[in-house]
Amino acid sequence: MVGSVVLRALNDKGLSVRKRVVKILRDICVNWHASHPRYAEIVTKLLTKFRDEESIKNEVEKCFCEMWFSEENPAIAGRIGTVRPRARAAVLANHS
Repeated sequence: MVGSVVLRALNDKGLSVRKRVVKILRDICVNWHASHPRYAEIVTKLLTKFRDEESIKNEVEKCFCEMWFSEENPAIAGRIGTVRPRARAAVLANHS
């Protein structure tokens, strides 16, 4: 489970540490979705990182794009046909 140590590491001084933590949290959000007991807390903390350095902002943006538009996300898999294919492909291409 995600511990407070991992969430605290989002505020680490090291850019590479923060970037790696965002990737770990992205994996949790994409694979566990809202069923994770700390999902709301994770998403809230990730949102605060939009004010971080550009590379961190890009990782956070990728995270939300994967959560919202990924075919692997079962929460949206049933609705994937309702998203216009060209628009969806453009969003995913910009964040791959």
